[in-house]
Amino acid sequence: MQCPPLNNPRAPRSQFFAVEQTPNAGRGVFAVHDIPTGTLLLEAADLTTSTIHRAYRKEVCAHCFAYDRGVIWPVREVTTGFAFCTQQCRQAWEAFVGEDGVIAYEAIETLFKKKQPSADEADILEEKLPTLQTVEAQWSAASARGALIVAARKSARPSKSEKRALQTALQSPAIPSVLPYLLSGVLTAARMPDQWLEKQPVAEKQKLIQHRSSILVLHANPVPYSSSSHLHEHITSYLHLLAVVPISLLPWTTTANCYILATRDAQNAFGLRSLDDGGDEVFGYGDWPSASYWNHNCTPNVSKRRTGRMWQFQAQRNIEAGEQLCITYLGGDERKMDVVQRRERLRKDWGFHCLCTCCAAADPIVRTGS
Repeated sequence: MQCPPLNNPRAPRSQFFAVEQTPNAGRGVFAVHDIPTGTLLLEAADLTTSTIHRAYRKEVCAHCFAYDRGVIWPVREVTTGFAFCTQQCRQAWEAFVGEDGVIAYEAIETLFKKKQPSADEADILEEKLPTLQTVEAQWSAASARGALIVAARKSARPSKSEKRALQTALQSPAIPSVLPYLLSGVLTAARMPDQWLEKQPVAEKQKLIQHRSSILVLHANPVPYSSSSHLHEHITSYLHLLAVVPISLLPWTTTANCYILATRDAQNAFGLRSLDDGGDEVFGYGDWPSASYWNHNCTPNVSKRRTGRMWQFQAQRNIEAGEQLCITYLGGDERKMDVVQRRERLRKDWGFHCLCTCCAAADPIVRTGS
């Protein structure tokens, strides 16, 4: 089926494929001519934000994400809690985040080490999907509280309401699963604003494309929070950042940027997995906008592999012109699952019911025509 072209100059393009609108699965990647097995289709180098789960921070390099079956890396940043496989990776990480970025990571690490309130001391929120109206109202309220925090930090004599807003933020429990992730995005916005919001020129290199793309080109989910608690965690983390990051980073620590991160991350993130054991270990995740156009198939015709901070995508078999290029979203897990398990994982993590040829062939209702 010929789909209408997607007129978006920020979408990745190459001599092998084009991004087009599909009839029922949003945007997709389609071969523009026959592609032989093994062809390198895309190198995605536009890492926008990432986070490493705290349980893995001694074992995963904070810069290149190297992992060696649980070995603790020798180069450590005690004040930030990060580890690096080499001094070169440490220096590269410090060069990107900058002096104020290192200070910001040190500040949130200090928050994590503070005594956290017990469950009965913390607010218990309903575990249900918030409405768009709720999301907008709570972020609007957070913006007002944030303005008070910024005023308190910039004033030699803050008002009572400003001091109270700052103290309340600092006394709230820190969220390890959200706070470093938001800070990572804030630093990208500060260091590479063109990658964050603006159009990047398309640069072709021989038969492949090393592409950097804006996070805004990705599909936005206006209600990206799985529950009221999840929304509360993001807002709390935003206020925490305002309370502790250096003043130089405050212009990029905004409700708009934090909300953009959540709306684009919801269905576009790539898991950071170990590279030498079948990907059984998942130690974090990240967003590469130019790599987020592939649709899913449980028997994909495109393989994906991460090399350090870059994703590479290759044709897994011969592909005909006009055929949609698909990866698996399951990171290899699908090989151990039946159709029911695959569909349940995809529904839970990505919000769709899989109708790929593999699942359709294994579906008893489809096979019998019931």
